[in-house]
Amino acid sequence: MSIELSSPPIEFTDRGQSPFVIDDHSLIYISDTTMEAAAQYLLGLLDEDYDIQMIDANIHMNSGILFTYDSDLDQYPQGGFIIDIHSSHITISAAERGGLWNAVQMMDEILPSSEIDIKNSALPSVTILDYPTIDIEN
Repeated sequence: MSIELSSPPIEFTDRGQSPFVIDDHSLIYISDTTMEAAAQYLLGLLDEDYDIQMIDANIHMNSGILFTYDSDLDQYPQGGFIIDIHSSHITISAAERGGLWNAVQMMDEILPSSEIDIKNSALPSVTILDYPTIDIEN
């Protein structure tokens, strides 16, 4: 027996703002130690090309990437997330750690792949909502 799964419903909403530019002044913010592994993975994706640091989110947020838990995302199957890209920052939100991991994998897909492209990269100002079409529990 085989099960065919449909593609996840990825929704993109254009914000109509200037793009977010990743540079050496960008920071990765976490507010909970359970976010650290996903944030470290994203930091690793960017680390070779930038001098980006990860800090506690209790410090005032400058240009950077903020990881956050959002209980409003409980309405979606486990693993759902929102990536909200503004001209000044990116917010990666999920109801739980699995969603943060999925969001970081999406960031890996939308970030430029070459060092030259990353140095000149700008991410469009959009909101990305993604979640599994079925809830699979391990």
